[in-house]
Amino acid sequence: MEAIRYNGYVPDSDGKWICFMVQDERFFVDVTGFPVAHFIYPFSLDQNLNLENLQLATDRLPERIIMGRAHIDDDKQGISFFVDGIERNYGHFRDSLNDYIQLLYETRKRHRALYEELEEEREKRKIPSFANTKQTILS
Repeated sequence: MEAIRYNGYVPDSDGKWICFMVQDERFFVDVTGFPVAHFIYPFSLDQNLNLENLQLATDRLPERIIMGRAHIDDDKQGISFFVDGIERNYGHFRDSLNDYIQLLYETRKRHRALYEELEEEREKRKIPSFANTKQTILS
């Protein structure tokens, strides 16, 4: 928790998870599996999203970013972005915290871009192409 305070954030802990806010966004860190630290960036899901493409984007995310991954909650109400790191000492954790946060932001950004690409493909499949269609107009 000191490493989080050192970086200017106010941590809170329930014994397993450490929670802190960055620009009104909540982040969680699980360090119970030391030296592995799990950094989590959760969101509620908009009910208007296409869950099929959202899951496909989640499955394809490792093709776009190495360390980041995503998971859709079983109840389909939320999505979380994850980054894992091996933190052998306090100094490295302290110095790397903002890098992990940036990696979580980048993971979310790439997931969103992948989802939007899939949605665009879906829209193209729905709209028939009339480019090569010729029709005689009778007057």
